[in-house]
Amino acid sequence: MRGPTSFDMTVTEVVSAMQSLPLVGHAELERIPASSGVYSAWLSGEDRCLYVGQADKSQGRIRAHFAGQRGCDQFCLYVYDRYIHPVRGEGLTTVQVNRKTRDWIRERVRFCWVSAPSSELDALERELRKKLQPILNPLSSQDATGEPTAVRRPEEPGARR
Repeated sequence: MRGPTSFDMTVTEVVSAMQSLPLVGHAELERIPASSGVYSAWLSGEDRCLYVGQADKSQGRIRAHFAGQRGCDQFCLYVYDRYIHPVRGEGLTTVQVNRKTRDWIRERVRFCWVSAPSSELDALERELRKKLQPILNPLSSQDATGEPTAVRRPEEPGARR
């Protein structure tokens, strides 16, 4: 399912869409449009948002996420730090670590998106991060107050329906 071709959604509708649109894996990458938009990443079989992002070219950005290259993609670095590094083993080369990261993402992460004009992306991403509270890039209370964000339990906001 593709996002709307013209932006006529409220923030509430975008949040609802992110929680209910079909998820797309690496094999369906071509279904993602090249247009600008906001997107969310979800772990397969879980109902918590993993990551929220924006892109002027959605398909290219999500393709980069599926590539698993820690050195040139913040999402991949977040995935590596949280999920791969603790279990990676010793003596791996950068190529081997990037391959592990790529394979982990391709096997476990699915995306959904909503197309939106570039002028709306910053505000939409900020609101999605507030509402969905993604595991890897939450909009922390530190952004507003200087205090660290508390760890959320799975039953808290941001779950898929």
